[in-house]
Amino acid sequence: MARAVPMDVNAFEQYFSYMPGMLGLFTLPGHYIQRWIETFYATAFVSRDRSQILYMFEGQRYTLNRSCIVATLGLQEYDVLLHKNTYPRVRRSRRPVNSGVITPDHEIAKICFQEPFGPASPRSQSDLTPLAAIILEGLRRSLLPRTRNPGTLTALQQWLLSYMLMKEPFDIVDFLICEIEDVIAEGLTVGRRFPYAHIISYILARTHAPFERYIKQWSSSPTSFPDYRPALPDDRRRRGQRAPKQQELFRDEDEALHQDEEVQGGEDEALRQDEEVQGGLEDILASEDLSEDDLSDPDFVIPHAHDDDDEASGSASQAQPTVSDLAAKVESLEELLKNLTKRQQEHGDQVESLEEHLKNVNNTVGHIEKASAGTW
Repeated sequence: MARAVPMDVNAFEQYFSYMPGMLGLFTLPGHYIQRWIETFYATAFVSRDRSQILYMFEGQRYTLNRSCIVATLGLQEYDVLLHKNTYPRVRRSRRPVNSGVITPDHEIAKICFQEPFGPASPRSQSDLTPLAAIILEGLRRSLLPRTRNPGTLTALQQWLLSYMLMKEPFDIVDFLICEIEDVIAEGLTVGRRFPYAHIISYILARTHAPFERYIKQWSSSPTSFPDYRPALPDDRRRRGQRAPKQQELFRDEDEALHQDEEVQGGEDEALRQDEEVQGGLEDILASEDLSEDDLSDPDFVIPHAHDDDDEASGSASQAQPTVSDLAAKVESLEELLKNLTKRQQEHGDQVESLEEHLKNVNNTVGHIEKASAGTW
């Protein structure tokens, strides 16, 4: 990365090593265990004060404290919280909000942008200095989760770049937890990726026994993020081409990234089609006009509406009844109705008999009264 600025390696490294444990975090190998990460994000719950994370690992419930993350990664806690600076009055999830976001003021942000830069100057990625642009690309492959719009420059990225270029300390652990918290709150809708997969896998391997087995499993995992190798100053990457001497060097990385994009595109397309199918089912059910073919199919399932409930995100879904089950219930209800109708008819016959008997009794009483009157 230093060669891409260009800059002396030691001078460039100072931007990633001015805090304890910072350089080790950025140079952590990209290996991760996908099964661990899927389970982690499916079961994780972040406490309100972000002091601990509850999650599942190998079928057991565990608690990961902030202090444990600090010790495992060799980091240090600080009072400066960049998410609090950016979203002072916004609750999770923070990314989709369009209001309540605070950008760093001109005096703080000017270190990131090319001169002339004033309070009203634009703050796009094309306005960054070469050093800030290279650091941002490195952050997008480490501390900043990958997003769908890599060309944008968010308020959080401006805060992060400004502090790193000024070499001002901030709480990295809180930064990581806030990003994980946002992903959980959004339900993994951000491109269906696994933010910090290699960092989380490393923490899980270091904090669960047997440590040797899990560390070996993590370090030898074939699933990993490719290392970031930015273009050299004479590279023509911005025009869609690389210098000839760089083409062979970056060919493997390009192929890996291209395959990752194709897989990601396929997952997004599958998710879109699944949403369209689900929406079509909901429209059909809302019309209350199910055809006889649907009702005659024993495997046809009537889906239930699902209410969004953050507190019950880990609860298991209930089984949905099939048409055959509903038909059996209808048949049972029809039988019950038939029995009730039969009893009602029997009761009606009894009432008519009683009424006839009462009529006869009244007639008899009337005859007796007349006979008694004649006798007198």
